[in-house]
Amino acid sequence: MQFSLLGSLEVVADGRPIAVGGVQQRLALSMLLLHHNSVVPTRQMLQALWPDEVPASARKMLHNAVSALRRLLEMSEPAGERPQLLTQAPGYRLQVQPESIDVVRFQRLAAQGHQALAAGEWEAASVRLREALDLWHGPLLPDLAEQGIDWPEAAVLRNARLNALEDRIEADFQLGRFMELTGELEALAEQEPLREGLCAKLMRLLYQRGRQADALAVYRRTREALVDRLGLDPSPELQELELAILNHDASLMAAPAAGGAVKAASTTWSVAEPVAVDEMRWTTALLVSARPAFGRTLTGEDFALLRDRICATVSEEAGARWTYAVVDECALAGSEPDVPLWLVTSELDGVDSAASNRAVRLARSINARFSPVSGLERPDGGWLPFEVRVAVVAGEVHLRREARRGSRPWISADLAARCRQLLADPAAGPIEVCPTTTEALHTPEGPEPPPFLCRDHELRALDRALRSARDLRQPHLLTVFGEDGAGRSRLLREWARGLRDVTLLSVASSRGSDRVSGLAALVRAAAGIHANEPAHVVAARLTELISRLVDSHRAPWMLAHVDGLLGLDGTPVAITAESFDALTQFFEALARAKPLVLLVDDLHVAGDLVPAFLDHLLRYSGGVPLLVVASARPDLLTRHPSWGSGMVRGGSLCLSPLPDAVVATLLWQSYRSTLETRPGGTPEHCPEHLLAFAAELGGNPLFAVEYGRMLATSPDAVPARPGLTRIPYAVRSRLECLLDTLPAEARAVLYDASLVDGDFTERAVAVLASDARSRQAGRWLRVLAQRGVLRVTSDASGETGRYSFADPRLREVTRGRVPDDVRSRKGDLLKGMPRVLDAAHR
Repeated sequence: MQFSLLGSLEVVADGRPIAVGGVQQRLALSMLLLHHNSVVPTRQMLQALWPDEVPASARKMLHNAVSALRRLLEMSEPAGERPQLLTQAPGYRLQVQPESIDVVRFQRLAAQGHQALAAGEWEAASVRLREALDLWHGPLLPDLAEQGIDWPEAAVLRNARLNALEDRIEADFQLGRFMELTGELEALAEQEPLREGLCAKLMRLLYQRGRQADALAVYRRTREALVDRLGLDPSPELQELELAILNHDASLMAAPAAGGAVKAASTTWSVAEPVAVDEMRWTTALLVSARPAFGRTLTGEDFALLRDRICATVSEEAGARWTYAVVDECALAGSEPDVPLWLVTSELDGVDSAASNRAVRLARSINARFSPVSGLERPDGGWLPFEVRVAVVAGEVHLRREARRGSRPWISADLAARCRQLLADPAAGPIEVCPTTTEALHTPEGPEPPPFLCRDHELRALDRALRSARDLRQPHLLTVFGEDGAGRSRLLREWARGLRDVTLLSVASSRGSDRVSGLAALVRAAAGIHANEPAHVVAARLTELISRLVDSHRAPWMLAHVDGLLGLDGTPVAITAESFDALTQFFEALARAKPLVLLVDDLHVAGDLVPAFLDHLLRYSGGVPLLVVASARPDLLTRHPSWGSGMVRGGSLCLSPLPDAVVATLLWQSYRSTLETRPGGTPEHCPEHLLAFAAELGGNPLFAVEYGRMLATSPDAVPARPGLTRIPYAVRSRLECLLDTLPAEARAVLYDASLVDGDFTERAVAVLASDARSRQAGRWLRVLAQRGVLRVTSDASGETGRYSFADPRLREVTRGRVPDDVRSRKGDLLKGMPRVLDAAHR
């Protein structure tokens, strides 16, 4: 016997249809089939058949419907083969072969199709998903619509069908079947205007076929539907797609994979699919604890009210940057069972002074909501006084994130111990911070900045770029690449000090800011507007500046876009191609009045609109002396692979490591200036142990400064292996940040490599990797060597032989991210493979 639910309910036995009479019988059979081989409680059956109001005779009517279904099943199949409809407390169970139900077959085929798509097997995905979708023969269970009923199970199936449809379209798109897809996608996007995935695919397809106006019309229709029905704007990805179409982004014309071949493995930092890596992440976290005032106890009702009050406060103060959750009290052994706890972490922050400052500010804002006399009003009119404590932990506290546990972090034993220690101290105040956070908040700057050395080549390159922009009166771009601590920002500051007869605008990008704040910062810098100035002052200053720069015909148009960007009218900003044109003409007018130098520091953390606008500015302005200098880490090219490409007047600098002699000078300068702030004498010459230590710092000026400070306060901190010394806070935060910028596959390779003592080979890392990753280990080792993270040496034959970490400190930080259970398991694997270890050390 075969059952079909994906459309009108159909029952077929021996090739002939079996009529199921009565709406109650059809709905009862549908519900039992959706929960086949499981007991469906009578209460659930009654609610499914009569969701609005269950009549007094409902149980009798349900019993009659079940009896009729039993007779139908008994007459349709031999006794040994027919499904069994059993009465089993607290309801009914339909015992049936799962494959006889089309829903089960659909789910199996759809799962196979999704898996094939994830693996890049386009043809297999298309075939399996088509087979799954072909099982649908109409709207799902029209009896439900006729009765005005909608079951959650039905909504799940409808969404599953749309997901399968989207993935099948994606597979066909990758196979180049554009002609068949256009009409189908247009109809689907019309029927499902809230499915942004369908909208995005249709927009790309229409744009590739030369129908730009139609692609933008699809976006407008989807946006209107989202705003009207849900009060939401389109996702950032869809907004960026609209902007890419408006800008004729060349990446939109990229050809899909041909012939259904599996996706080629990328040899760049960009990877096609995110990869889950079992790792420990360094971050900044808060633990919020609420307890009744001294001498008071919580009842169950008090406990529920207190949880609601604190949860609402944490939610309001934390906002979108932070994630938070009520922690299972068992996670903190020894904590009071009636004390609710909230763990608050940030996915955007790592371990640095800015993250620690944000965490402490959040702790203060939460604590400020609860004065010492604040209380909680009970339903009976009484009050329950209570107190709130917040612990801020950072640096050496681990939060573990795993794919199988989702994106929400969970507390490690280390975090539990630190939080318990901070919160349990009877002398503790309302806000307690761990020593690492204190170090981050009070990192000394020293009495004077370290000397600026050995960057003459880079300064001359900046001078040449500015001279070319002036002489040719054309826009130029120069990107300064360098790892954290290499001196990108210092180079820009030192160069800017010597500039004359130019308009200099300097902007520092910030992490986690909203989409338009980066563009707004550029405009504020141009107009000399401070962030806290009143709106009427800002408006007057902009009006005066723009009126002076452009003619009266263009001024109102330009002013409208600039005012909107700064949010002076309080309405949400929609950035379009026209907005980019207005801003481009604004900066072009500034450059026409006087040569313009635009310095954008830390472009890698800016929102996507900033590099998109700078690209637009450089491509569509002309005849003016304009120089854009952007500093960034190399991972800027991960997010924006085409940055700077195709520009005739563009170039880049890469800050190379400083020579050991220069690093020794910086180390000695930092060491001496730190000692001058303390009692006692200062040595006249650099101690020998500092000179030897300088060679171990990898040419990084920041490392030299931070280690100089540390060694001045603890001279005995230099061991035989510098990588094993206590790592200064600022150095560790840079190393953590470096790891975070790597793709997941690269991090996984480094985690495995860090477990091998000393040098390692490709084979040793492949042994530690999972089966799926072992074949790619060598490729990622070579890419990491190109990035400078690893050093590589060749054997006698010239073939690549041994690898090692370029910085021994990075190995220690990397190894600390490997969870204990993974480290133990892979350590046992290495012990059982002595030949691999021998090869690694030969």
